[in-house]
Amino acid sequence: KVNKVMPFTKGLNLTGWLEGYDNSNWRSELFGRQDFEDIKSLGVEIVRIPIFFEEFSSGEPDYIIEDWLWEKIDNAVEWCTELKMYMLIDFHNNTASTGAGTKTKPDVEDMLVKIWKQIAEHYKDSGEYVLYEIMNEPHMKSGNIAADVAKWGKLQGNVLKEIRKIDKTHTVIVCAEDYCSVKYLLKLPDYKDDNLIYNFHDYTP
Repeated sequence: KVNKVMPFTKGLNLTGWLEGYDNSNWRSELFGRQDFEDIKSLGVEIVRIPIFFEEFSSGEPDYIIEDWLWEKIDNAVEWCTELKMYMLIDFHNNTASTGAGTKTKPDVEDMLVKIWKQIAEHYKDSGEYVLYEIMNEPHMKSGNIAADVAKWGKLQGNVLKEIRKIDKTHTVIVCAEDYCSVKYLLKLPDYKDDNLIYNFHDYTP
């Protein structure tokens, strides 16, 4: 109920850079410093970087993020900070594919908590230009959408609490179940956090 002005209006998604399914950095050279400068010159104020943290980690049970990935993200943070361009670290993985018949793992909370604790610890002092997105397009697909909406709302809140134990400063992006559906945004709980951005995805037409 508080009117706030966003510090950015024009964004760009850096698709395909830190995404992959084979636990390798096969596209990690796709964007460099000059690319970020060029993006900034187009008037872009925020870049969203989808990152397959699960695939680029040690996997169960600890999900330790690989060193080469930290290096890539650190570079992007440094470039964006110098350019005064915001940067969204997006937890993205292959369960976001609508065409593959996949669904979000029922036990995704454990993985998200372990990975986000690492991210928050790593970037808690990184300055104002870094934002966090808890997860791209959650979709439980249990057959009971009401239950899925409620489960994700609570689960997302639990992950947010773990982030806030470490990092109380950075803005966090939250969304609703069913692929970040606008329909279910108002079904989310009140997270009692005034530093959130509520996000939905719209693919029409």
